[in-house]
Amino acid sequence: MRFSLPVLLCTLVLSGCTATDIAPKQQVQAGERIIFDYTCRTANGELAATSRKTVAEDSGLIHSPLFAPLNTYLPGYERVPDPQQVPALSQTMAFEEMLELNLARQASGAPLDTAQTLTVEGELISGITSRDRYLTMKRSFQKKRRVSIPVSKFEETFKSTPVIGKTIATGTSGISVTVQALADDKVDILYNAEPGAAFPAPFGPGIITQTDETFEVKTEAKVDSIVRTASMIGRITGVDETSFVVDYGHSSGFTPLTCEVVFQPFTGPGGQGWLDNLDEAKAESRRTGKPLLVHFHDQWNSANRTFLATILPDPNVVAATSGYIRVRVNTLDRITMLKEYQLATIPSVLIFDSEGKELQRFIGVPKVDEFADGLQKILADPKPVVQ
Repeated sequence: MRFSLPVLLCTLVLSGCTATDIAPKQQVQAGERIIFDYTCRTANGELAATSRKTVAEDSGLIHSPLFAPLNTYLPGYERVPDPQQVPALSQTMAFEEMLELNLARQASGAPLDTAQTLTVEGELISGITSRDRYLTMKRSFQKKRRVSIPVSKFEETFKSTPVIGKTIATGTSGISVTVQALADDKVDILYNAEPGAAFPAPFGPGIITQTDETFEVKTEAKVDSIVRTASMIGRITGVDETSFVVDYGHSSGFTPLTCEVVFQPFTGPGGQGWLDNLDEAKAESRRTGKPLLVHFHDQWNSANRTFLATILPDPNVVAATSGYIRVRVNTLDRITMLKEYQLATIPSVLIFDSEGKELQRFIGVPKVDEFADGLQKILADPKPVVQ
């Protein structure tokens, strides 16, 4: 290990050293790709989002309404924007995607490989119309108490064999079902609610009023409550007897977050040796005569995250892709590109020869061996298999 002279002198003398005597840590540069692990919390300490599976599954943590479990947990992956050319947030982005972009905006000049605390205030979403921003919801809805379902569905849902007259808990506090009839692989069941039982709902607990034939569920919506609907974050801004209004116009529902972050240079799949511009990659393929490998992706597509985490890092795949000019194309907000290449599934990998003729395409998440072998075969015999 080599030390600069000031660091060595500080180590030996152990006195008279100042912060300027020690060589500064490497800093994040605008334009470079980085990865970053992060955990973000609300002002009261509730978990809002994290890239770490162990944190997400920690039963000792309280989850805020912002939080939603993900299929795959991976570090954030972004190109650090130029502070003078900050990209806007779009309503097509998921909450976590907006959050990661907000963190990447603050990365320029930050030290690498150093834990730090950042504040994300969030912001109004660019280009969202009033119609999309403010949604009015009914507070009450009805559900039938008597329903007929297949026996297989009953067994899967309630983990029990149906027996006439048998009452089974549903897993929702205060709600049970009673088997009323069995015929032709069908089960007739009756839902029952205890007085004051609440039905869980994304906008607040639903208080149940029961009649002979129906449940009426009335949402206990409260002004300023944060709600999450799929990937969208909203804040309830108005409530009356029959309806409530949710504002989806802010990236974090007007909730500031405190995030613990560690930025690192990205050197993995899609990092060093990969291009980001398709036109530049095509030109490089023509110049070198190497075939072109195009990875069409959307970083918040769960299948694509699996592809990044388990397929591209495999040593055989790394070796196979090294013979190609490689480019990653983010298809988010690029519907025309999906149509141009007739893509319905993300991720997709398309292979072209140096003249632009398509040779092969791999759709979805392939098996590692099949993907690596397929790439090697194309290098050995670059014949088109796509008509």
